[in-house]
Amino acid sequence: MLGVSAKNPPVHFPALVKSGSTNVAAGRTVLPFLVSLAERPELMQPQYMRLVLGTPDNARASARPANTFIWTPADGSNIRYVLSRNTGYMAGGAQESRRLVATFKHSALRLKDVKARLGAPSRRYYDNRSHLVELYELAPGSTLTVSEPGNSFDVAEVTVSYVGPYLPATSAQDLADAAVFRLEQIDHHLRHGSNQRGLAFLQEHLIDNPEDIEAHLILADCLKSRCDVNGAIYECRRALALAQASGDEAMQKQAWKKLGTFGLATGDLPLVKGVSLSALSGNGSRPQ
Repeated sequence: MLGVSAKNPPVHFPALVKSGSTNVAAGRTVLPFLVSLAERPELMQPQYMRLVLGTPDNARASARPANTFIWTPADGSNIRYVLSRNTGYMAGGAQESRRLVATFKHSALRLKDVKARLGAPSRRYYDNRSHLVELYELAPGSTLTVSEPGNSFDVAEVTVSYVGPYLPATSAQDLADAAVFRLEQIDHHLRHGSNQRGLAFLQEHLIDNPEDIEAHLILADCLKSRCDVNGAIYECRRALALAQASGDEAMQKQAWKKLGTFGLATGDLPLVKGVSLSALSGNGSRPQ
């Protein structure tokens, strides 16, 4: 992966599977990602996790800064994530803690599977629920623990924890890599019929990248398939205005063609070489 040094190993994102797929080993699809977070705990922060998992459920629950973020299962997934962050002072000075807990309804993952990937754990113990826990130390101050209830032969929880000095900010390259993974998720979900999940990621992508012309046209198709005609027309007009503002003739033609399917564009499109968006505001106005 470009921009990742030997000191910062590449991130292994969650595997992409079809929504509602049966017999999917959910634990195995995300274990490489959780290991990556344990190796690089600076990635356990809301902006980065939002690119990978989507907007947290409680993102708008309070106007005050949140220290806990929750992602619950969507579209058949059985993995729930909770990210928490805290700061404080210890003998060595200011420190912070970050903790990501992934819980599974059914992970199809065994302790021995984790051991096969990571080697022998640093510790083995039983928690207050009498669940067997194996702990791995993967980076300074960072651990990954795997919990398996007795006689279940199925990992129920994986926790990544960090306690130590303040971590550096997530790099621009890491955020860019996560943004690319979000685009891959959009394409995957829309191609495999997971329209709700794909649409959610697509709308979030456009919040971050409002001038992505192709994304507006893809959103227009999604809204049209959901019988939101006004929304689809608005996205086509917005795409056309952006394409005209940038002088992108190919995208102007695509947007014009899509508007034609609604009977709103006839004849040849007068191509624009480039003009300010304010001069084209009429093309991007939401229809009533």
